[in-house]
Amino acid sequence: MLEGIRVLSFTHFLQGPVAAQMLADMGAEVIKIEAPKGAYERSFSPMNSFYNGVSVMHLSVNRNQRSIALDLRSPEGRAVIEKLLPDTDVIIQNFRPGVMEKYGFGYEQLKERYPGLVYCNISGYGPDGPYKNLPGQDLLAQAKSGLCYSSGVAGQPPVALGTAVIDTHGAVLAAFGIVAALVDKIRTGKGHQVDSCLLNAAMHLQIEPFGAFLYHHHVYDKLPSGCVTRVYDAPYGIYKTLDDYILLSKTPVPKLKEVFGEEAFGEFKDEDVFERRPEVDAAVAREIAKKTTAEWLEIFAAHDCWFSKINTYDDVVNDPQVIHNGMIAQFEHPRGGTVRTLGNPLKIDNAPIPVRKAAPELGEDTVEVLRELGYAEDAIQDLLDHKLAVQYHG
Repeated sequence: MLEGIRVLSFTHFLQGPVAAQMLADMGAEVIKIEAPKGAYERSFSPMNSFYNGVSVMHLSVNRNQRSIALDLRSPEGRAVIEKLLPDTDVIIQNFRPGVMEKYGFGYEQLKERYPGLVYCNISGYGPDGPYKNLPGQDLLAQAKSGLCYSSGVAGQPPVALGTAVIDTHGAVLAAFGIVAALVDKIRTGKGHQVDSCLLNAAMHLQIEPFGAFLYHHHVYDKLPSGCVTRVYDAPYGIYKTLDDYILLSKTPVPKLKEVFGEEAFGEFKDEDVFERRPEVDAAVAREIAKKTTAEWLEIFAAHDCWFSKINTYDDVVNDPQVIHNGMIAQFEHPRGGTVRTLGNPLKIDNAPIPVRKAAPELGEDTVEVLRELGYAEDAIQDLLDHKLAVQYHG
């Protein structure tokens, strides 16, 4: 769908590479520009996970792309980028503020020469402002955005999510902004600067609770029984059963009476899911503790409640809907062997988006791209000999 669109990706770690991969999955030609030592995600992976020395994180966020490795500190390395720019539609970068400008590739430095360029800055807190130079990382954004404050139960510390959900959401927002800018470029020929940052992405994930807070100027107190929200109606959380836990969400009073009986919930009215949240939540927790998880799964299903077993990762991988959706992608990597990772979450025309190309080795496409740019063989060899460019040799 994005065939014919060239993207230069000056990205590393997670938010930037995921945004670039979203575009690559949709058919854009994404050229990942890396330093001779390689992007960060090549040497790091959660749980120290490597397929025959190849980082799982790299394999997960750089598929369907090409890689060229250049020393941008050198005039020769920057000259390669200059040759790529005339046919480039999009630049994505998530370096520290000022790095791209130091190399001569900031938006203000390029927009006059390339007025149709779509330029996306990805950062922790935005390209300017009081937090401009602070370290930007998912967990920090969770704390600064109020996300940690908004979740969890009374008597426990603030709750942070154990996955980099803000990075991923920020990446999707960046990709959305880029595609919107490309649509306008097709119509008008005009380029745009797109900014996506972790702080804004973390706040965007809280559209509902923040809207309620901005109206009321406060949120509910945390509850001790299982409810994990400070804005929604009870029940809304994870409750202890006789042998484990179960999730129950947004069940109105008439349904609570059906499930738990008049004796337990006969005193409550419809509005009490808000007005008497602590009492409703405590009553739900008290009743759920009387039966096993398996019993409640059967009961809640019979009454058409909103509920779920708390799935482990093993459960998720074997979940029939996950399998049906094709969310676990498998492909062959020349060095890593058979690789399993998450696929693209979208389907197009009722078909999953394929892995056309495994995440590239460092500099896998350097020589090929240099040849496409018209470099003579002796000039290419000179760049390689002086380590101003790197080509993977297997």
